[in-house]
Amino acid sequence: MDVLTRTSVIVAIAAGTFGIVQGLVRLLARPDIPKHAFEREYRAWKSSRGSHLMPHDTYTRLVPYILETTLDPERSAFALFMATHFGDSSMQDLAKMNADNPRALPLLFRQATGRGGVRVGWRAEYVLARLNRERVLAYIRELQANRDAESVLDDSIERILSDGVIDYLRLLCARKQSLELQLKAREVLAQLGVECPSDASPEELRETVAV
Repeated sequence: MDVLTRTSVIVAIAAGTFGIVQGLVRLLARPDIPKHAFEREYRAWKSSRGSHLMPHDTYTRLVPYILETTLDPERSAFALFMATHFGDSSMQDLAKMNADNPRALPLLFRQATGRGGVRVGWRAEYVLARLNRERVLAYIRELQANRDAESVLDDSIERILSDGVIDYLRLLCARKQSLELQLKAREVLAQLGVECPSDASPEELRETVAV
């Protein structure tokens, strides 16, 4: 191999190595890949037996990936669980995606007990009313057979089966007894795209109660 050929080979190797290094730098500098971020949050949630909740901003960033990806039943149920927890608008699409997913039922019924707060419970009721009715009824019968029905309030089950959560929240909005419940009902209705029948703004409601 003459000097010119050897020099060309060295230059080519150096150029190739530089290209590889540049590629690695670009890869490391890229934002967290949505699939990897979702899997990391899912594994953390599963290993914690449901106690770990991903940050809200992380969920918001992952919504496009979640809605554009065909997830397995467990991951799809997890995504719906998180959307319901946060009251994210993706909750509507994920409810349709999970309509026949039995893995979603235990998670949503757990939320319906109000363990995450009344707003989460109301949203869970709304979503459950949009899933396969036969599956929901079968799961309720299973709870009753195992004497776990007391973990889900009778009123909550009634609202689920009658799809009555929106009417219930509108009624809370119209009442003047509890400002806290009014504001929470107003917030959930807004997340569901429904107007509160009360004409008063949250600030006006607070002033009324203060007086």
